[in-house]
Amino acid sequence: MKNAHFRFRLAHVCQEHREAVTNIRLRLDRFIGEVLPNPPRQAKAHFTSVLGGDTQIAAIAAAISMGERFMV
Repeated sequence: MKNAHFRFRLAHVCQEHREAVTNIRLRLDRFIGEVLPNPPRQAKAHFTSVLGGDTQIAAIAAAISMGERFMV
């Protein structure tokens, strides 16, 4: 497939701890979600397919399971 890397987008996870901030960017392959009706444009994630290392995958899995926000 020619130029297949152009279909990937970024998923950005920013976690703030007591004295440190963790910024992680992952290559996003697929995302399925529904836009919530409230005025700030947010969505509820149903399916996310990302590419990255073990710690990056664990960070976005923790963010999803804890209900934290991440940007697509």
